Amino acid sequence: PAATGAVLAYPCGARRPASQSLDSVAGRSVTTMVIARLGASGAVCMYSSTRTDLVVDLNGTFQASSGQAFHAVTPVRLLDTQPTTTLLAANSVQQVQVIGAGRAPSGATAATLTVHAIAAASDGVVKVYPCTTGAPTTPSLTAPKGVTVGNQVIVSPDLLGKVCVWVSTRMDVVVVLDGWFGRGATALYHPLVPARLVDTRNGVGGRLGALVASVRQRFALSGRGGLPAAASLKAVQGTVTVPGASAPGRASVHACLALAPTSTVRWSSGMASSMLLFGASDGNGGWCVTASVPTQVVVDVSGWF
Repeated sequence: PAATGAVLAYPCGARRPASQSLDSVAGRSVTTMVIARLGASGAVCMYSSTRTDLVVDLNGTFQASSGQAFHAVTPVRLLDTQPTTTLLAANSVQQVQVIGAGRAPSGATAATLTVHAIAAASDGVVKVYPCTTGAPTTPSLTAPKGVTVGNQVIVSPDLLGKVCVWVSTRMDVVVVLDGWFGRGATALYHPLVPARLVDTRNGVGGRLGALVASVRQRFALSGRGGLPAAASLKAVQGTVTVPGASAPGRASVHACLALAPTSTVRWSSGMASSMLLFGASDGNGGWCVTASVPTQVVVDVSGWF
C-alpha cells in the first residue's frame, strides 16, 4: 500500500458499511481471511481507503442446502515453538495433530485455526494445509521481518487428523484450535453485511476508552447488527481490530471465561492489527476481551452460527 489504511469486503449491491476486513500498512504485504456475503450477482466488492494492489484467493464457500455445521471450542493451543531456543528453519514443515483427545473429534472434516508468526528472520510466508496434499501456492499468512502477526485459517486435516505448517523463513509459530466443522456439530452459518458493534474510541458497544491491561471486558453483541437474540446465538464471526496500541501486546477474545485462554490477536507497538475470528458466545450473546496492555478495540461482525 502507498499509505496505511483499511480494506473492506462486502456484498456488491449493498451500501458500503463503516467496517473493515483488513488493516493495510504502508509498504508492507498483509494477509487476512475474509468470509463475505455475496451480492445478488454472486460478487463481492472490495474497497480500499488507500492506493494498493490486492490479491484474493478463494478457499471455500458456504451454501444454504449443503455443507458442514460448525462447533466452537474453548481455544486449544496445538503448537507453540517459542519454548525452544532456536527458530524454525527456513523451508521446514511442522506436522500438527488436530483430531484427537482434547482437540477436534474424529467426525471433524475441517478446523478453524488461529496461526501466529513470531519474530521472522526475514520477510516470508506461512502455509497451512492437509499433510497429504503438499504445500499450496497461496500463503495462509504473510510474515514481515521481526513483526508478530496472526491470521485465521480454515483447513481440512488429512486422514491421520493432521495439518502441516510450512514456513519460508526462520520464525516461531503458534497454532490454536478455535472450532471445527463436521459430524456432530449443529451450528449453521448465517452471513451478514458487516456491521460495527464495538469501537471503544467513540463508545460504540458500551465502553468509551482503552481496555485496562489484564482486566476482562464484556461486550454485548446479540440483537445488534443483524445478530439474533442470545438464545439462538452459538458463535459469532467478526473482525477484531486493535487500531494502534502504544506498546506491543496480545489479546484474548473468548466466551467470558474466568481465566482468559491463549491469545488470539497480537500486535506490535503503534501498528494496527486486525484478525477474523470465530468466537463462541458466552451464553448471553456476548464476547469478552482481555488485553495484555491498555488498548482500544474495534469489533466488526459479518456472520453468526
